[in-house]
Amino acid sequence: TQFWQLLAACSRELAPATPATPVVGPGGQLSDVLKLGSPRLADRLAAKFRVMRDLKARGIWLLDTCVVGWYIPQATYYVRSARNGEVQRKAKERPPKRCKTPALTLSWELYTKHVVRAAAAAGHLKALIPIGAEVFAAIGLDRLRAAAPGAVVP
Repeated sequence: TQFWQLLAACSRELAPATPATPVVGPGGQLSDVLKLGSPRLADRLAAKFRVMRDLKARGIWLLDTCVVGWYIPQATYYVRSARNGEVQRKAKERPPKRCKTPALTLSWELYTKHVVRAAAAAGHLKALIPIGAEVFAAIGLDRLRAAAPGAVVP
């Protein structure tokens, strides 16, 4: 929910918050992307599609640098705890954590930065928002700003 509220806020002009027009919460300016504001799934999906379309129109890019999916879809398994007998969801296997930063950096250097540079040079990129602290930490502010001079990088 916070993710979609953040994206929605970036995608549109918001009126100053008042008791009659809050930004978040029931009846809020960002509630169209949330279940509490739009109980129908089709309406929420349409609102989320508008958010993505509006971000693109405003030149705001959401950046995840890894060209391969880090989180591989896997079946969910359950195990019984040996300690207390409760049934718990088993953690999914992931690549070793020590490989994530090098994977993000290599993907940036070999592919993503070139896409970002081309979009910035063509005038299609006004702001660049790294998705997640790990992406931002792996790439760093200097690399992001060098690839997209003039773009806002929070």
